[in-house]
Amino acid sequence: MDEQQANLEHLDRIAHFVLTMVTRLQGRSCNGGALLPPRLALNVNYPPIPDRDIKGVKLTQQSRTPTFRLSYAPSENNPRLYAPRFEKQLPALTGDEGDTSAFHQGYITIVPIDGNYTADAKSRASIARWLEGLEHTNR
Repeated sequence: MDEQQANLEHLDRIAHFVLTMVTRLQGRSCNGGALLPPRLALNVNYPPIPDRDIKGVKLTQQSRTPTFRLSYAPSENNPRLYAPRFEKQLPALTGDEGDTSAFHQGYITIVPIDGNYTADAKSRASIARWLEGLEHTNR
């Protein structure tokens, strides 16, 4: 399978999951009301792995794990000018209860977010009830 076809199939799996999630949220709202509490959004991360390797769905919090390291090096064109360099940094997966660790372990992660990135405990608890029983299904 070529890369483009693999990407299309991955996007299809994501779309199916999001449709299932939105349908679940619609079933919880009354009379066509809001799907989520005010000032709340969901950050959904779906790992790019085969369906059979998805371990499940985790409602979690935003990780503070850096995914890159910033350094500065002399510019190739002007050694007196320093330019930023971004180096990929693999996350430390031990002790992290957030979405980065869960994602790298093979879970679809859902993080309720507000203007502070991770919503407060009350909002997370509300969403947890609404999404209770949501599972990834192999198609």
